[in-house]
Amino acid sequence: MSIFAVGSYTEDAPHVPDARGEGIYLIRPEKDRLSLLSTTRGVQNPAYLSWDPREKLLYCISENQNDHGALGAFKLSAHKRLDSISNTSGAGRANCHILNMPERRLVAVASYTDGCLSIYPSDRGRIGGALAEIRYAGSGPNQARQKAPHAHQAVPTPDGKGLLVADLGSDTVWYHGLEELTAPPAAALAVPAGYGPRHMAFDPDGRHAYLLCELRPELLLLRFAPDWRSAVILDELDTVPPEEQGKAAPAAVKIHPSGKSVAVSNRFVNTITVFIIERSHGVSPQLRKAASLPSGGKTPRDIEFSSDGGLLLIANQDSNMLSSRRFSPESGLPLEEGPELELGTPACIVELE
Repeated sequence: MSIFAVGSYTEDAPHVPDARGEGIYLIRPEKDRLSLLSTTRGVQNPAYLSWDPREKLLYCISENQNDHGALGAFKLSAHKRLDSISNTSGAGRANCHILNMPERRLVAVASYTDGCLSIYPSDRGRIGGALAEIRYAGSGPNQARQKAPHAHQAVPTPDGKGLLVADLGSDTVWYHGLEELTAPPAAALAVPAGYGPRHMAFDPDGRHAYLLCELRPELLLLRFAPDWRSAVILDELDTVPPEEQGKAAPAAVKIHPSGKSVAVSNRFVNTITVFIIERSHGVSPQLRKAASLPSGGKTPRDIEFSSDGGLLLIANQDSNMLSSRRFSPESGLPLEEGPELELGTPACIVELE
């Protein structure tokens, strides 16, 4: 039976004015309920998590708005609790994403405020000093949000040789080769001005990707070149109706385990939009909007499918609610509402096992 870790905001911030989180929660979905297994306290704002299934390690960032954050690693015990392995100061302010790469023994952290990517060595959860700190340059037309770079997410290329970083501030997706971390990044894609790219997920075919934008509620279908240093936009789809365009701020994009659909969360209009992925041999996938669902709360910051494809968990940050929606494992389409669980300010969800 699956277990999920849920990170939370434990301290107030401008974008989280009423934080009630207690740390990292471990959750188990059961037939008609979501059960709280344990709570790991004493972690400041564990707002993003990354799981290493081989070593059973959970990595987290601590988001700090005004000073350096931190990153840590926890071991999942046989009793379904998290035991701290290490904790170290981070390089950037407002760390917002963490990615562990166990095959390379590296951890990458994106910093929103400082617009940088930091790379750390990790030996079975013991995190060392930063190996590289890459700062981006550029800005966008939205002066309230794009005066400077804002690195938001790091995604590994499907061949494991590079990293792609979504930079909301400069409307750019940057490419880094993992064998040349000190080299200047390549601008793999210039996103339309003012869109503010936030998160990206690769299609199972390993060549296409779905890039979710925050400042304009759009989902972009991308095709990457073989060397990952460039990409083209094949399609652009609204994630909300026209009348909600000025309110919505999309946050998370996840592909259903069947590879037949992709779901995105829309904060401030509190919906989940599901797109069908249509495939034909030798042709790029195409997207078609299939459903718009209520998120079950306020400000759906993150979503996560269960590995069997039967459930979508939804972290409703501002209503202190973890909700869920049942999905068809075969078609990737949504079914009825699932169980919910009150949790303080949930911000990130990741399946552990």
